[in-house]
Amino acid sequence: SNTITIVKVKDSTEILGGYNPIEWNSDCCYRATKDSFIFSFRNSDDIESYILSRVKDEQRAIFNSSGFGPSFDYGLILINDSGLCGKNYYENQIRETEDGFYVEEYEYYDVTIEVGNDPYVKFFRAHMVILHYRSTYLQKILTTNKRKSDGTLVHIKLPNISPESDILQMDEIQVWNHVLKWGLAQNPELPSDPANFSKEDFDNLRNNLQNCIPHIRFYNLSSNEFL
Repeated sequence: SNTITIVKVKDSTEILGGYNPIEWNSDCCYRATKDSFIFSFRNSDDIESYILSRVKDEQRAIFNSSGFGPSFDYGLILINDSGLCGKNYYENQIRETEDGFYVEEYEYYDVTIEVGNDPYVKFFRAHMVILHYRSTYLQKILTTNKRKSDGTLVHIKLPNISPESDILQMDEIQVWNHVLKWGLAQNPELPSDPANFSKEDFDNLRNNLQNCIPHIRFYNLSSNEFL
């Protein structure tokens, strides 16, 4: 499950990120891959200010934790709205300091969508689970665009659609309900009645949904739907 993580550091021009070609989960174990890397841009307006760091200890490339966000071991760790960067199992340290930082924005995606034709082309980034339920149109396309095994993200081209059109045709409450059902399906051991959930049950569900929630447009829900 190839994914890109992008982080904007709060009160800074820094952009941090990493690429993971394998699946994230919350089993509290290291995962091995030779293809992951982390990166930074000291100044988001200066493309030449980047640092690229490839994994050097393949056995400790990725760490899955129930309490963290994406963790490229000590190279880039996200914990709620904060994080830190060291060196350890990646070639280079991507920040000048190992001091912690606060996250202003955080984005995770595994699909890129190219809409329109030159010179009117726009690129969108999204999460496959959200797209699958938000649009029957995109659902059909995703079905025929299987995940690639060569370490690349799923890329969809829609040259005959205007960048201004809205192909996401499902009501937001329907999207949210489908995402909840998907999250519950990832945790078959959870009680069938949410009223019987323990704190640990809610934590497990939250960890499965944490990469989907930023893509839900909660501001489009009515007050009754939100409750």
